[in-house]
Amino acid sequence: MTCHSYLLLLLLIFYLILFLLYFHLFLFLYRSTNLDSSTFFYLVLLLLLLLLLLLLLYCRYSNFLLVFYSNGFE
Repeated sequence: MTCHSYLLLLLLIFYLILFLLYFHLFLFLYRSTNLDSSTFFYLVLLLLLLLLLLLLLYCRYSNFLLVFYSNGFE
């Protein structure tokens, strides 16, 4: 695996951890408020779409970031 693959793997693990934390937060909010199940479903769906968007943005700009870091922030 290349360095870029390791960075992508670490990023995926990071987003998985974030997703689990936010999912627990949503479960806490769902239990402590009067949200119905459809609202809760749409909140979780919105979170998944946001994570997908962040991953797509990372994949789009990852080459730029690697060049930026390899040039020593010049």
